[in-house]
Amino acid sequence: MRHDYKDEHYYLYDGTEVTKEQILQTAYRYQGTYKGLGAIMVAGVLITTIAAINEYDPTRLGFYVVLFAIDLILLILAILFFSMNKKMDLIKFGLSILNYRRRQLLNEEANSDDYNTIEANRFIDLRVRNRQFIFINEKTKMWQYRMGRYLSIPLTMDEIVSIEAKQMSPRLSHIIIALDDGSGVIMHCSSQELALSITELLKPEEPEEENE
Repeated sequence: MRHDYKDEHYYLYDGTEVTKEQILQTAYRYQGTYKGLGAIMVAGVLITTIAAINEYDPTRLGFYVVLFAIDLILLILAILFFSMNKKMDLIKFGLSILNYRRRQLLNEEANSDDYNTIEANRFIDLRVRNRQFIFINEKTKMWQYRMGRYLSIPLTMDEIVSIEAKQMSPRLSHIIIALDDGSGVIMHCSSQELALSITELLKPEEPEEENE
């Protein structure tokens, strides 16, 4: 396990700061789960093996083959859980757990249509059945989107490499956004007119040409 981290400041995906102590406490708590699962797997192997020996019946060969396969799978899983526990990077493991819990919390709070994490002053309803919204903070140039219960991380407009509106039918258009980290998102919109207005709001500014 590595603990040679120089930076003592750690942040979750949405910018929330957490201490090293919080991360390690979370990691140790969930690390015990792996040990417990490994122990359960070993116990399962022992119980099924003992039961098979006590009730051995040569006419049920297929049953024992299946039972042996289950024992083997349980044993491999037990070894994996125990070896994972030994090789685990506690900081990365703890951060992954905290990030997951943070996403769950934000998604639960995102039930409110006006909820956002960037203090947006502009709220756009894409007017589709699976509840898609865009939040924009025009002052900070931050934005994020919501698709159903999923709320994206805060993004900057500079992270948008390209954005286009593509009409799929009279009542459905796609807003296709590519980000500078290689990822992207396709959002559904109720009309091409609305999709075009959103692309105008979010499209990256073209760099000004320097006068020679």
